[in-house]
Amino acid sequence: MIGTKRILEHIAFWIGYWLLISFSAGLYDLEFDTIFLYNMSSLPLTILVTYIFVYKIIPLYFNKQILLFLAFSIPALASALILNRLFLGYVQFPLFYGDSDWTFVFFNWYRIAGDLTQICALVGVVSGFKYYRDFKRTKGIVETLSIEKKKAELSFLKAQIHPHFLFAFRFNTSRLASSNFTIL
Repeated sequence: MIGTKRILEHIAFWIGYWLLISFSAGLYDLEFDTIFLYNMSSLPLTILVTYIFVYKIIPLYFNKQILLFLAFSIPALASALILNRLFLGYVQFPLFYGDSDWTFVFFNWYRIAGDLTQICALVGVVSGFKYYRDFKRTKGIVETLSIEKKKAELSFLKAQIHPHFLFAFRFNTSRLASSNFTIL
């Protein structure tokens, strides 16, 4: 189950991403209010595509299922780009740029390449965070298990040594008692 801390980390990441992308895009034409709303409207699709890649498609690559990775990643990227262009053309463009001189072109390859680059970069950054977190968690588990193993080995050795010395002490005292040994 996902904890509250982890959910808050995800929310903080996506808010930071939204602010960074909006601010950097807003520097171009200084229409920050329009850019913030524009980027907020496309954020759910971006989050969906990113999580599908990070939690479903990329693990196929790490599990050595390269053909499945390619079979899912190429159509997923194409679908994400088509959905992004459809959303831009039928929702964002009329809402934010309907009264401007700019005309929407669905197959604008320059914009499609930019969207593809942005998706791949974002998936790479989120994957980096995820796999670093997983690495740290696994490293902590390995260290804990290593310490527990050493403690168990030490207690096992103590358990083996203790009866041996008790038996040797008992044996030696009984031999001394039976041999009429006198202390000076």
